[in-house]
Amino acid sequence: MASNTNGGQNPQSDYQVFLSFRGKDTRQGFTDCLYHFLIDAGIRVFRDNEELRPGHKIKEILTAINKSLVCVPILSPNYANSKWCLLELAEMVKLKKDIMPIFYKVEANDVKLKTKLYRDQLSEYGKEYDADKVKWGRALEEVGAIFDKAQLEGTFKEVGRIKAWTLMDYPGYGEVSKEVVREILIKLQVKHKVVEGPLIGMDDHVDATRKLLHIGSADVRFVVIHGSGGVGKTTLAKVIFNQLCDSRDSFHHCCFLGNVRETAKRNGLVHLQNMLLREFNPRMREISDIDSGIKTIKDSVMNKKVLIILDDLDEHEQIENLAGDPTWFGLGSRIIVTTRNRSCILGRPGVLVYCMSVMSFGHALQLFSKHAFKMDSPPIECLQISKEVVAACGRLPLALEVMGSYLHHVDKDQWKSKIDVIASHNDVQKKLMISFEALDPRTKEIFLDIVCFFVDRETMNAKYMWEACDFQPEEGVERLKSMSLIKISEKSTFWMHDLIRDLGREIIIQENLKRPERRSRLWSTKQVKHVLLKEKGTSDTDAFCPSSSNDGFDSSLSTITAKQIKPLQSLRFLELHRVQLTGDFEYALQDLKWFSWSSHRSATREEEYLEVTNLVLQDIVVLNLSISNITDDWFWGPNKIKIGENLKVLDLSQCTELRRTPNFSKLQVLERLSLDSCGKLQEIDRSIGKLRLLKYLNIRDCQTLGGLPEEMGNLENLEELMVVHCGKDQRFSIQFPIGTLGSLSILKIESVNLFMLPPSTGALRKLKQLSIASTKVRELPETLGYLSLLTELDVSSSPVNKLPMSIGLLKDLRVMKMNSSWIRELPSSIGYLEKLEELHAADSFLEHIPEDIGRLSRLRILDLSHSNNYNSWGWPSSSRICGLPSTIYKATALQQLFLSNCDKIEELPNLPSSLTSLHVSSRSLWKLPNLSNLECLNNLKLTGNMDELVLNLPGRHPSSNANWIKNLPLLESFTFAFRSITHVQMDTSAFPRLKELRLYCPDLQIISQLPLSLSMLHLLGIRAGIRFPECLREMEGLKKLDLSHCRFVNELPQLGNVQHLRINWCTLPQSILDLSGFRMLQKFEIIDCKNLVAVRGVENMKFLNSITVFNCPSLREIYDLSKFSTLHFRLDGSLGWLEGPSCPKSYSAVGRGCYQLPEGMPETDPIEVEWKLYR
Repeated sequence: MASNTNGGQNPQSDYQVFLSFRGKDTRQGFTDCLYHFLIDAGIRVFRDNEELRPGHKIKEILTAINKSLVCVPILSPNYANSKWCLLELAEMVKLKKDIMPIFYKVEANDVKLKTKLYRDQLSEYGKEYDADKVKWGRALEEVGAIFDKAQLEGTFKEVGRIKAWTLMDYPGYGEVSKEVVREILIKLQVKHKVVEGPLIGMDDHVDATRKLLHIGSADVRFVVIHGSGGVGKTTLAKVIFNQLCDSRDSFHHCCFLGNVRETAKRNGLVHLQNMLLREFNPRMREISDIDSGIKTIKDSVMNKKVLIILDDLDEHEQIENLAGDPTWFGLGSRIIVTTRNRSCILGRPGVLVYCMSVMSFGHALQLFSKHAFKMDSPPIECLQISKEVVAACGRLPLALEVMGSYLHHVDKDQWKSKIDVIASHNDVQKKLMISFEALDPRTKEIFLDIVCFFVDRETMNAKYMWEACDFQPEEGVERLKSMSLIKISEKSTFWMHDLIRDLGREIIIQENLKRPERRSRLWSTKQVKHVLLKEKGTSDTDAFCPSSSNDGFDSSLSTITAKQIKPLQSLRFLELHRVQLTGDFEYALQDLKWFSWSSHRSATREEEYLEVTNLVLQDIVVLNLSISNITDDWFWGPNKIKIGENLKVLDLSQCTELRRTPNFSKLQVLERLSLDSCGKLQEIDRSIGKLRLLKYLNIRDCQTLGGLPEEMGNLENLEELMVVHCGKDQRFSIQFPIGTLGSLSILKIESVNLFMLPPSTGALRKLKQLSIASTKVRELPETLGYLSLLTELDVSSSPVNKLPMSIGLLKDLRVMKMNSSWIRELPSSIGYLEKLEELHAADSFLEHIPEDIGRLSRLRILDLSHSNNYNSWGWPSSSRICGLPSTIYKATALQQLFLSNCDKIEELPNLPSSLTSLHVSSRSLWKLPNLSNLECLNNLKLTGNMDELVLNLPGRHPSSNANWIKNLPLLESFTFAFRSITHVQMDTSAFPRLKELRLYCPDLQIISQLPLSLSMLHLLGIRAGIRFPECLREMEGLKKLDLSHCRFVNELPQLGNVQHLRINWCTLPQSILDLSGFRMLQKFEIIDCKNLVAVRGVENMKFLNSITVFNCPSLREIYDLSKFSTLHFRLDGSLGWLEGPSCPKSYSAVGRGCYQLPEGMPETDPIEVEWKLYR
C-alpha cells in the first residue's frame, strides 16, 4: 500500500476514487499531479503504490477497490510487469466497477494485447500464475476496449458517458488532470433531493424560476424564491436542483444547503460555512471564524461554475457570509435562495426575485381533495364545504395537505366546527397544531421522537424501540402518514416538512422554557452541554443525542463520564458519536432501549474509545456499534459488555478489529444482524444457530471469513441473507443445506469462491431474489423452476453456461441478468416468462435469441450489447448474435434495445413501436433499417464500422435511404454513422425536441437543414468540404459546435450563442480564422489545425475564459486579448505569440514543452499564473 497516501483515512472507509498505477513509471510525475488535482477538488482518493505495499495489506487494497465508486488505472509501459497492478485491475473488472482508464505512453492496442508490449510481460510469469494470467489478460483486454467504446459513445472520449484518456492527446499533465477531475465530479454528482408529491401546480413555478435563472447565459445569477411558510419554496428549490443536476449544463459543484435558518440559530454561521465548504471538498480543514470562512469559500469557487441553493434564509448576514457577491463565482454559476423574509435580500444589486404566491383556487381544491377524499375533486355534496376549508387554509399547500389528511378521518358532520377553529388561526403552525392535538398519546411520542432524532433516517430500527416502549409503532406511523405529518421515502426513511418539525420541537421546548434538563428530549449540542457539563441531568429526559442533525463535533464533549449520565435515569434512547465514554455504569441506563456509539477513529482522534465497567444493557433492543474500534474483548473479555435478552438489532458494521462474533446464545430474539466490512472477521460463532427469529443477516466484505457454519441451517425465519465479497482467494464453504432456510426471500451470494449452488436451493419456495454473480458456480439446478415466487435472477460474471428448461416455470420472474456469463443460448421455455421485464445479456456468449422472445409481452429492456473484449483469450471480440427473430415486434412493451458491437447483424427486423431508446452498432449492417414506426423513440444510435470511417478504408456502402428519420418527432439525441450519406436535411417540424446530433458521415457534402432545437452539434470524420446551412444562425439554443477530423471546413458561420467551439484535426480553407460573431463564446479549442496562422475577433467575446491550442505549428497570433482581465490557456510549444499589446492583463497557463514565460508578459497586480513544466 502506498505509505498511507490515501489522505490518512482508514483503508476500510469508503473512497470515491481508486488510483492504480505502476510506481516506477508515473509515481513522481503524472500520478502525483492527478492525485493532487483530485484532492484539491474535494474527491476522496485511495492512491495505491504496489512497491510500498506489505503483503498482508492486499486485502485492504481490494476492499478499497470494492468501496470506491470510480477506479482509475493509469496504464503505463511497465504496468503489466507488476502482479499487484494486474490483481487490482482484475478485481475492478470482476466487481464491474466504473473504470475510467488513462493510457500513459501506451496505446489501446497494447492494453488489448494486440502488440507484444503487455503480451511479453504476461509471458514472464511462471506456470504457477497460469490461471491468473488468463484472468489478467481478460481484464487488460476489457479495460483496453473502453477506449474504443469511448470513441463510439462520444467525440474522441469527450462527450460520451464512457470515459478514457490517452495522454498523447493532451498538451500536458495539468490539461488531462483537469478533464479527468471534471468527468469524475460529474460521475459522482448524484445529489438528488427527495421531492414528495403530488406536485400540483408546480410546473408554472418551475418555468417562471428557470426563466429567471436563464441557464444558457454565461453571467452569474442570484435568484431569490420568496414566499410565506408552507407555500412550497423548498419543494420548488428541490425540483430545480434535481433538474439542473441532471442537465447537460454541468456544474463543477452542486450544493443544496437546507434548513439554513435553524442551523444558523443552533450552531452559528461558521458551522454553516464549514458545511458549505465540505460540499466543495470533504477534506477541507475546518475554519474557525467568519472572515476566514468568506476567504476560503471565495478561494474554493473562484473560476468554477457552481450551483448553490441556500434554503430557508432569514437574515442578511447569512447570504453575505455564504454567497456574498457574484464576483466570488465562476461564469455560469447560479445561486438560489429561499426565504420567508424578503428584507434579508433588500438592497442587493442584481438579485432576481421570484415571489411564490399561494396556489390558485383550482389547484388548491385539487390538492385538498387528494388528501381529504383521495380523488382529484370533492364529491358534489362536499364541494361547498371543501371550498370553505381551502379558504380557511389560505391556499397554502402544507396546510391543505395536513388539514385534508386530518379531515379525512373526521366525520363530515363535524367539519363545520373544525373549519371554524382552522379559520380562527392566522399562523400556519397553529393550524397544524390541530392535527397534533388529534393524535393519541402513544402516537404523539412517536411523532416527537421523529421530530428530534429520526428525520432522514431509516424506519425499521426505530420501530423496534417504539414496540419495546409499547408505543404501537405500526399503527402510530400509519396514523402519522395518513395525516400527512410524516412521509416515508423510497429508501424507507422518515421525512417531514420543516414547519412540522419546528412545531414538534416547539412543543418540547414548551415542556419547560427555562430548564432544558426538565424536557423529555435533548437533541442539540447546546442543550446537551448545559445538562452534562453542569451535571444537571434529571429523570425527566428519556431521549438524548448530542450530535444529531449535523450538529458536528464539540471538543467540550470529547469525554462523557458515568457521573454525568447516571442522573438521566429514564433514558430509553442514547446516541454518542466521536466521544470517549468512561466510568462505572453500575445501576445506570437500566431502561435504555437504544444505544448507538461510534468512534469515527482517525489520525487526529486516537482517544475515542469506551473505557467503562459494569455496562449492563438489560433492556436494550437496538445496539449499534458500527464504525468503531471494539475488539473481541468487548464480548469475550473479563470486562465484557452485558447485553440483555431482548436485543432485536445488532449492528457491527465496519468494526475493523473484530475477529470473532459474540456468543449469541442469550440473544435468541435477535432479528437483524449486520457484519458488513468487518475486515478481520475470521469466525462466526456457532451459537448463531440459536437465533431462530433472525430475519436479516448481512455478511459483506469480510475477506478473512472462509465460510458459514453448519448451525446456520437452523435459521428457519431468516428472510434476507447477503454474503458478498467474502473469503478472498480461498474456497468459500456453506456447511449446511441451504434449502433448510425456508423463509428466505432474498439470497445474494456474490464475489465469493463458491463452486456449486446446492440442489436444495429449489426448496426455497419463498425466494424472490437470487444472485450468484461473480461466483464460480457452473450450473443451475433443474430445481430452480420450483422457485415460483422468484422475481429476480442474476448469474452475471459466472461460468454458468446454460439455463435449465425449468426456468419457464418462473411465472413471476421480472428481471434476469446474465452479463458476462458463458450462456450460449436461451431455452425456448423463456417464452413462458410472462412477467419478464428486463433481460440483461451484455458481454455474454449468447449466440441465438429464440422466436419465443416475442411472447414476452411485458419485456421493457433487452441488452445484448458487447464491449469488444477478450479477443485473444477465447472470449468473443464482439457479440456472437447474428440477428433478432422476426417475432421481436410482438414484444409490445419493449422500450430499450441495446445492440452495440453486434457485428454479425446484417439487418434488423420490424421492431416494436414502443421503443424509446435504440443503440445499434454492427460492421455488417449494410442496409439502413426502416424505423418509421418508432414514433416514441427519443434516443437513437446507428453506427457502422468506425475503423473504416476513421481510416478511410474502402468498404461496402450501405443503403442511404433514410427518409424514415423524419418520422421520429420525439427524438432528443441522435448519433448516426454511415459512409454513403451525402445530404442531410432535418426539418425543425420533424424534430421539434432534438437537442444533440452526432454525424459520422465521411461522404457528407450538404447540410441543408437542421432542427432549430439543437443545443449540441458534432460533425465528425467528414472528408468533403462542409457547407453549413443558414439555419445555424437561427439556433438560439446551440451551445456547442464540434468539428473533428473534417478534411475541409469552409467558412464558419458566426454563431452568437455558441459557448463552446472545438475544431480538431481540420483543414481550414483560410489561414485566418474569424470568430468575431461568436460573442457568447466561453471556451474554444483548436487542435491539430496545421495551416492556421491567426485567430481574429476574440475581442468581441465578453465571457471567454479558456483557450486550448495544441499542435498548431503555424499559429502566430490570437488577436486581441488585451481587454481580458483573466484567461486560462492550455497550450503546447512557446507562448511567444502572447507577447505585446494583445496579451491579456492576467492569465494562467498549463502547457507541454514550455520552458519559460514570454518576456513581454505584463506585470499587473494580481498576476494569476499556474505553470507546470512537462517535458
